Amino acid sequence: LIENPQEDFPPRLITELPTRFIADLKEAARCLVFDIPVGCAFHVCRATESLMLAYYEKLAKQRWPLPKNRDWNTYIQHLGKHGAPANITARLDEIRTMDRNPSIHAEREVSPEEAQVLYKLCSGVNYYMADEMTRL
Repeated sequence: LIENPQEDFPPRLITELPTRFIADLKEAARCLVFDIPVGCAFHVCRATESLMLAYYEKLAKQRWPLPKNRDWNTYIQHLGKHGAPANITARLDEIRTMDRNPSIHAEREVSPEEAQVLYKLCSGVNYYMADEMTRL
């Protein structure tokens, strides 16, 4: 988990994972293992965001347009407009509202258990995005 967390994905999907995604996933895994829950939450969300952007570029067949509002809600809306399936957009939106947005505020503590759940939630939707990327 510490050195190669991307190996949790099937080998056919690993080639779709951007370098930035893998780097942040490694940081998230290290934070999870070494009991740094806020760091895990931050890095797993950042990894997921980088995969969202890579997925958008495959889906839309164009570079990300860098809108003024660079947030998950905007990204999810763009994915939906370009035909991303609901099993991806709905999961991303749930993570955004229930986990990611609350976890980034300084006054909010993230427990080790919450960090582990967020890591697993993101891993699930990341699997679906990478799987869709192989089909495009």
